[in-house]
Amino acid sequence: AAARQARGILMAQVQVYSLLARVAQVCRGCNNTTMIDAYISAVRRLCAESRWYRSTLLGATVALEPNYNLGSDTYNEILGVSAVSALITTGQTRPLVERNSTRWNADTAADRPEFYQYVPHAQLALHPTPDAIYPLTIGLVLQPKSGSNSLDEALLVKWDDAFIQGALGYLLGLPGLPWTDKRAAKEQMDLFDAAINSATSDAAAGYNAGAVPSGEVGARTANVRTGYQVL
Repeated sequence: AAARQARGILMAQVQVYSLLARVAQVCRGCNNTTMIDAYISAVRRLCAESRWYRSTLLGATVALEPNYNLGSDTYNEILGVSAVSALITTGQTRPLVERNSTRWNADTAADRPEFYQYVPHAQLALHPTPDAIYPLTIGLVLQPKSGSNSLDEALLVKWDDAFIQGALGYLLGLPGLPWTDKRAAKEQMDLFDAAINSATSDAAAGYNAGAVPSGEVGARTANVRTGYQVL
C-alpha cells in the first residue's frame, strides 16, 4: 500500500487561552473552559461553512485499489476535498473531475483515474480504478477538532476579530448570567455571520482579490464505503 507522504505546511499552533482577552473583558467572570469552547466553536463554524481553511496532501494510488483513507492529524479534521490531481506520466499532471459515484460505470476496466468522490469522513474514491501507481496531490478542507485548545495561527491572520465576534455572540446570549446581553449578542453574531460570508467568497475566489470563483469546491456528500487504503 502507498504511504501518506506529506501534508501541506501549516503554521504554528497558538493556544486559544492566549486569544481570549477581549472575550474576558466583556464576559467578566466567565471561566476559561467556557470561553475556549465558545471560541473553538466559532472557529469550527467559520471553517465548516466557508471551507476557507485548506491544506495539501501528497500521496499515491495503489494498483487495482479505488478507495483511500486520507489519514488523520493531531489538531485538525478533514471536512472535504477541494481538488485532486494525478501525475499520469512524467511532466503530465491531470486534474481529476469531482463526480458522484452513482454516475460511475461499474463495468469500466482499471485505467488512469479520471473522477473522484469525497466520502465522509476523510476518505476518497477514484474512478476508474487505478491500473498503476500514480502520484496524487489532494486539496483538503479542514477544521480544528472539537475540544481543541489550540489552532493554526494561519486562521488568525484574517479572522481573529471574527472568532472573537462568534464567541461573544454565543456567550452574551446565554441566559441569566452577569454578562448576558441579548442585543449585544445579536450584534456580535451578525458581524460573525458577515465574516463567514466573506470567508466563503474568499475561498470561492481562490483567495485572490477580484478573482472569479475557481470552481474547485469539494464534493458535499457520498455513500459510506469500507476497506480504504491509507494514502
